[in-house]
Amino acid sequence: FPVTILSSGLLLLQRVCAVHWCCGLVALRLDNMQLLPLPSHVPVLIWDDFYTPDELDLIWKELTFLTHKTKFKSPEQTGAAMDGDQYLKTATGMWIDRIYADREASDILKCNRKVFSKEIASAAKNINPLYCILDGINSDHTLLNYYENDGEYKKHRDESVFTAVTMLMKNPANFYGGDFVLHEYDLLIEKRNNRMVLFPGHLEHSVTPVQMNGPYEPFGGDGRYTITQFMTVK
Repeated sequence: FPVTILSSGLLLLQRVCAVHWCCGLVALRLDNMQLLPLPSHVPVLIWDDFYTPDELDLIWKELTFLTHKTKFKSPEQTGAAMDGDQYLKTATGMWIDRIYADREASDILKCNRKVFSKEIASAAKNINPLYCILDGINSDHTLLNYYENDGEYKKHRDESVFTAVTMLMKNPANFYGGDFVLHEYDLLIEKRNNRMVLFPGHLEHSVTPVQMNGPYEPFGGDGRYTITQFMTVK
């Protein structure tokens, strides 16, 4: 049955015409983060408030510095997924790892080490034993995507073992759409600032089209950012 994770963190299960609020599932809190509940058969972890306010402040300063039309690259230049000869992504992006010779110079690359912390790994394993594989991950690459008007990413699969996607946007958001969908489980995860989704990379997923609210300045920072980590084993 379709599952929708609302921006408020509430879990909405829809079966035919009936709608049920799933109150029996309890969210797990870890420091400032909240791990949202999902049915046990869904191997997906959703963390709200993933970064602390101090970490977010550092990340947003770097996003402001990086957000310029000359810095973001086309789907072709970032190696986006394809269907035949058509790229499935219409958003722009950049590989953060390739910008900095020293990753310590990037607050984004320093802050996103959090996904490999013992606390995150332990919580993930307790939720789903599939995440025991996290112990074997020894390589990851970070792609920053930016979506504005008509930006979307159609259904595709990643070549990673796991993918972590953190959604970032101004609050309140200045656009509609931009929700994250995992198709095998009919799971729609509404956009929310500082929401991280961790899932097996082979799962088919997409981003719904973004529509800006009225006039906007291209690359003005009012769109939808995602920090995407592709985790692999060398």
